[in-house]
Amino acid sequence: MNAVVGTLLLVQVWSVAPTPSTIGDTVVLEREIAVADPTASLRLAPIEGSLLVEPLAGPEAITASDGFIVRYVVALFETGDHTIPMPDIELVYPTGRLETRVGGEAFVTVLSVLPQGESLPAPRASREPIPRNVLRTAPAILLVMGVVALTVGWGLMRRRSRVRPVWAGVGKGGEDASPAVSRWIAAGEPRAVATVTTHEVRVRVQQYVPEAEPSLDLEDWLHTVEAHRPDWPLRELSEVMQALERASFAPAIPSDVIALTDEAQVIVQTIEESESASEEGEE
Repeated sequence: MNAVVGTLLLVQVWSVAPTPSTIGDTVVLEREIAVADPTASLRLAPIEGSLLVEPLAGPEAITASDGFIVRYVVALFETGDHTIPMPDIELVYPTGRLETRVGGEAFVTVLSVLPQGESLPAPRASREPIPRNVLRTAPAILLVMGVVALTVGWGLMRRRSRVRPVWAGVGKGGEDASPAVSRWIAAGEPRAVATVTTHEVRVRVQQYVPEAEPSLDLEDWLHTVEAHRPDWPLRELSEVMQALERASFAPAIPSDVIALTDEAQVIVQTIEESESASEEGEE
């Protein structure tokens, strides 16, 4: 019996802090080693890792008054009461003699961080189905039908045959106007229509402004007309002539060219009526 007690005292018990610990805590395991010769040193083996124990640092020996304090720092990851086998400790004396102290076992208690019992809350009762709003499709259908009807109507109006402008009538000096514009429109040549219309406007204007020769550059031609006839609708005439010149050299929509031709005809007729009124007033 005395021999057993002596053996237990030789093995001694490892202190555990904190105790009890929880999963993942940093746990310090310490044990005092009494050594009679202060010149002796310790040789420590690392603790083995397992599903329970994870070493966080290497073993450490701290000098004490009557020997050493051996320390291991670990983390524990399984709940319950466990026994951890500790490595043996070797004492090395200056004379070369080795002394082995049995590592023994450390007793630890690990608690769960989760509450006891069911950790998940009880499921809630199902809610009633959410009623859906009744979608009325009639307004949307009527709107789409209205847009389609307007689009079709607009397309039909664009496709409807329109009155082609004819440079008919009698110009100054009793000369008949050229019907070339009408012929080119009927042939479907928008650039030719723009070219012929530009020439016809220049010829008709030259009847009242001889200096505005048809061969002049458009900008010079407009400046000449403005210098001699500042009372004419010069802004409208300039916009139409520039648009016709662009249509003469670039692809254009026939309906747009026809609209320009109509506008040019109206402007020329306005100029001729103004000039005729002026001549009658002078007479």
